[in-house]
Amino acid sequence: MHKASTLIRANQGQFPECAYYLPLLTKARRNSRLHPDICIEICKSLLEGISKTVVIALDPASKEDLDNKSVHQIVRMAARVLRYNDDQVEDDFVTRASSLANAMGTLRNVRGDISHGKSVPKEVNSSEDLAKLCLQMTDALAFYMLESFFVIQRKALAAAALPATEPVPASSGIPDIAYDQNPDFNDQLDADNPVAGKILYSDALYRLYYEDYVIELKAYQDAQQEALEGEDDQ
Repeated sequence: MHKASTLIRANQGQFPECAYYLPLLTKARRNSRLHPDICIEICKSLLEGISKTVVIALDPASKEDLDNKSVHQIVRMAARVLRYNDDQVEDDFVTRASSLANAMGTLRNVRGDISHGKSVPKEVNSSEDLAKLCLQMTDALAFYMLESFFVIQRKALAAAALPATEPVPASSGIPDIAYDQNPDFNDQLDADNPVAGKILYSDALYRLYYEDYVIELKAYQDAQQEALEGEDDQ
């Protein structure tokens, strides 16, 4: 689960709600050897949960349908709203992705230790190798889905952004500062808040949350001034 975990941590500043999945990713990895069926059950839940997040965010009208869908149907819905090209090749990929979720859902129903309690001795147990295979496939699919989701969300954010040249009303009491006026500050913001893709954090902050941008700039300038005064005292 390293690829998906790394991706979530790298984008946690812009998509903090997705950090919810980090403990589940860790639990799935830790249970692969001693409790393979718990690992597989977590993998199924991860694909289902990530898919629901994608569908609710990108196709809100379908939210009510989720409660009546099986896991492979939910994954199929998510994959369809994430695909870049509406062609036969991607349709085939969507079908295969949902088949993986369906297989995990079947394993979970038959062998799962949590959602469906089992009498002892348990008749059938999954192997460590099968659990690790589910882990690898879940990691790859979760990474693909989340990365695509983040890209789409950033594009929507950029499209909704106000023009950088839009003036700030004089009555607001907020100073009118041009984005290009403070390149060092912008570079510092971007270094502290890396964002994958073409959009820069400083530009997004300026366009969408101008007042916060000004507050951050003032704090930066104050820190710079304090540093200069400290050098003078020495």
